[in-house]
Amino acid sequence: MIAGEQPNRRLALFRHAWQFLYMKRLFLFAFLFVFLHGIYPAMAQDAVLVRAGVHKDYTRLVFDWEKAVTYSIAANDSGLALSFNDKAVLSTDALDLSNVAAVSSISATSAAGANLVVQINTAINKSGTYRHFKIGDRVVLDFLGQGSGVEPAPAPVATSEPVQEKPPIKKAEAVPEKKTEKTAKAVPEKIEAHPAPEVDAETLDIAARVENVIMDQAPEIQPHVITISQTAAVGLAVFRRGDDLWMVLDRVDVTVPPELEGPQAKIFPDFERFSLKKGTAYRLKLPKDAKLRVKGEGGGLVWRVILSPSETDETKPALLERRYESGSIVRGGTAFWPVQMTTRILELPDPDIGDVLQVVAVKQASQYSGKPYEFVDFGVLDSSIGMAIEPKTDALEIKLVQSGVEVTRPDGLAISRGGDVQRRQMRESVKESGDADGAAESNMNTIFNFDSWMMGGLHALDENQRIVLSNAAGKDANGRAEDLIALAKVNLSNDRGQEAIGLLELAAQELPGLMGTVEFTALRGASYALAGKYEIALSDLNRSNLQSYDELDYWRAYTLAWLEDWHQARQTIPDDFSVLVNYPIELLEKLGVKLAEVALRDGDVATAEGILSVLQKEREKLDAPVVAGLDYLEGEASRQRGDLEHARELWSKLTRGHDDFYRARAGLALTTMDYSDGKVTAAEAIDRLEGLRYAWRGDGLEAQINAELGKLYLNADEFLKGFTILRDAAAMSPGTDVGREITRLMSDSFYSLLMDDPDISPVEAVTVYEEFKELTPTAEDGNRLIQKLAERLVDADLLERASRILQHQVDFRLSGADKGRVALRLGAIYLLDARPAEAVKALNVAQAYYDTEKTDEGRAKQREIKLLRARALSDLGQTGQALSLLNTFNPDPDVNRLRADISWQAGLWDDAAEALHDLILDERLDLAKPITDDQADLILNRAVALNLSGNRVELANMRERYGAVMNKSKRSDLFDVVTLPRKNMVFVDRETIDALVADVDIFKGFLESYKEKTAE
Repeated sequence: MIAGEQPNRRLALFRHAWQFLYMKRLFLFAFLFVFLHGIYPAMAQDAVLVRAGVHKDYTRLVFDWEKAVTYSIAANDSGLALSFNDKAVLSTDALDLSNVAAVSSISATSAAGANLVVQINTAINKSGTYRHFKIGDRVVLDFLGQGSGVEPAPAPVATSEPVQEKPPIKKAEAVPEKKTEKTAKAVPEKIEAHPAPEVDAETLDIAARVENVIMDQAPEIQPHVITISQTAAVGLAVFRRGDDLWMVLDRVDVTVPPELEGPQAKIFPDFERFSLKKGTAYRLKLPKDAKLRVKGEGGGLVWRVILSPSETDETKPALLERRYESGSIVRGGTAFWPVQMTTRILELPDPDIGDVLQVVAVKQASQYSGKPYEFVDFGVLDSSIGMAIEPKTDALEIKLVQSGVEVTRPDGLAISRGGDVQRRQMRESVKESGDADGAAESNMNTIFNFDSWMMGGLHALDENQRIVLSNAAGKDANGRAEDLIALAKVNLSNDRGQEAIGLLELAAQELPGLMGTVEFTALRGASYALAGKYEIALSDLNRSNLQSYDELDYWRAYTLAWLEDWHQARQTIPDDFSVLVNYPIELLEKLGVKLAEVALRDGDVATAEGILSVLQKEREKLDAPVVAGLDYLEGEASRQRGDLEHARELWSKLTRGHDDFYRARAGLALTTMDYSDGKVTAAEAIDRLEGLRYAWRGDGLEAQINAELGKLYLNADEFLKGFTILRDAAAMSPGTDVGREITRLMSDSFYSLLMDDPDISPVEAVTVYEEFKELTPTAEDGNRLIQKLAERLVDADLLERASRILQHQVDFRLSGADKGRVALRLGAIYLLDARPAEAVKALNVAQAYYDTEKTDEGRAKQREIKLLRARALSDLGQTGQALSLLNTFNPDPDVNRLRADISWQAGLWDDAAEALHDLILDERLDLAKPITDDQADLILNRAVALNLSGNRVELANMRERYGAVMNKSKRSDLFDVVTLPRKNMVFVDRETIDALVADVDIFKGFLESYKEKTAE
């Protein structure tokens, strides 16, 4: 065997195996990843981090999840129990309760593998003293009134000038405002360099002003981190010039600016962006005279720049090497830095000083020149990544060689000796996909570049994947991650969201630092949206570091529409669609149809038709469901424009089509329009919609069909059926715009029916109420509705149901004057229903309020309460107390009637006769005229009382006085029997009198009149 053959064969076998796995089993690999990703929660639960903070007016607890969750909160003896509807373990690593007075401890009480339940031990467990809400993936709990009482003091910033004269510094956001990207003034590509000064050779030594490091006193600033992340490898240089920190990237297609994080981020201004010939630069103004050390980490896809007040860099910079040529005393030198892994030299015009810096970008943060230097011909700036050179002569030459960076000039540098220095210049021929020039004109801040990511479309996808993956074996983690992201972009551009998700997850496994970075998160959010995982997609797209990219509003609105949150979708959708219509057709047909519907739901017909017109041009290339969607939305646009016949033509065709979804949807729209126009009756419309109820199941469309059907049944006075169908429809789409609209319709219809519809019977009204009482409004409207329902029940003599409804009001819903008024009404209803004990309890409640009312109305109500109480005491057999209570009143018809009734019921015939006499006098009868039936009953009842009391004299007087007028009434025969002299009475006449006694309820008239007065 030839030496080295065996290792070469092993390497070849390894490469073939790697290529086989990636080229032939790509989709199997993605499937396994997605499968493992799906079962992973069953093996290892997410960790939920809890942290605490004390603010001026409250103490806050924050539970950080990695996804959106739902939860509930309940008070217990120890404090509060926070129950999440997902499995996780609680992490208290970042929790410090030493300064938190409101909370004594926090712990998880749920079992392993169960949904997380957290016990918060606190004395504050009343709902009025705490609040809770969700912000994205975080659940926040605030204890109100438990703060420090003072605003947190801002971090001090040392300065050589008085503090009050220092201009305010804006906080550097993780993603800059759009105006930073759009309005940053472009730097001229070429600025004339300052000529080098004439220098006497004798004044130069071998160091020539070397190593002039500035170490001025600086303010104390806490550590901060700047993250620079891209989804394609990028070379970088980071250096300081005065108080400016520069970050220069060797790509022109940079869409994601650096992100600054740290405890004093407010003292830093925004990043400024500058476009270069072959790259992009960002400048950060550091606080004046800040003593900060700058350290670089990472490389390729993810870079970190650490700003720290102390020396934290353990790596060593590339040390300067001085090389000399013989034959010259002054010139002939070359400066060399062994900075390797360089990518290119970029020209950076400094907008403040006016010169042009030469910046060397590198692939890894370990390569940098370090501290600053000063020479006659050039200077080297304080560099933490790569290298930055300040030329002082046009003749300066900077070259990238295999082992580092050479700086010289044709006649050599003036560092000690002269000589010719052979120039070697590396010219790069690498074509960069970022040097694109076909971007559509738009004011939108974009992040995707689908045209360049398509790479030939689906036809070339397999070959592109083979080419990319075939070289993966020889690459490091950065290279493999970059290739996987490139494949994810191809799949995303070709509407293969699920495949893109798998590739992005694999890239994150190769390079975990990608997680949470801007472009990676945007790619993943869009991939989840295309894959139909809308809630997860929205969680990614709504992250704070993505908010400045308005292109993502297309995707946010698209996702919200699929979640049937049309209101938020309408608020989110951009006004500018110039970027969307230039998407590949594979994406436009998905996003375009949905966003056109969002526009139509907002009444924006022009925008919707603009999107649809672009898709109509590609009609022949679209799938049948997309074409059906176009025709449906064209019909809706026509309807909104008033062209009903065109809408009817399009929708009628769809009702006979093969697409189930749009057949049902068009049928609903056509039926609704025809019923509104009077082309079909309510019964015909109900028949149509009943046929559609089972044509499409399982989403908002089914809910819409049932909602329209429920409305039709309500209009047809089939209330129970209508409300039942509407309730089912609301349950089909909880938390959506459709669900909220249906719930609002049910509530409005329920209130209107029971309050304002005079045709609904009391029995039907109470049946609807008891079946759908959850629709009862809160507060005053609900109370009025319930009381109105109770009066309908009283009118129908359904006294037990009426009292049950009002008793619940008195016990749980009312207070103050309303409680007193309804309790008084409830007492009267209990008396009408022969339930005196319950009446007394209700009257006690009413009296507790009206005893405090010293007004005329209050005194009138107190009188009513006493009258009703007297009747209740009488019914309870407490006649003496009842009459004693009546004796506190001056005589009047109500008092007389009640006294007569109580005496009658107790068999006190003399007292009854006297009270009835007073009632007859109250009538002021004209015996020359006919009397009413009620007046005849009064005369007859007094005659009965006199008869039973044995007062024959007064009975004879009554016969004499009222005989003539009673002979003309319906009671003439009975009056004759009752007033006959004793000697003429027989046994049967006594039975007649007993029957009259049992049939008389004098007080019933008082209650009836009281009922009518109170109800009114």
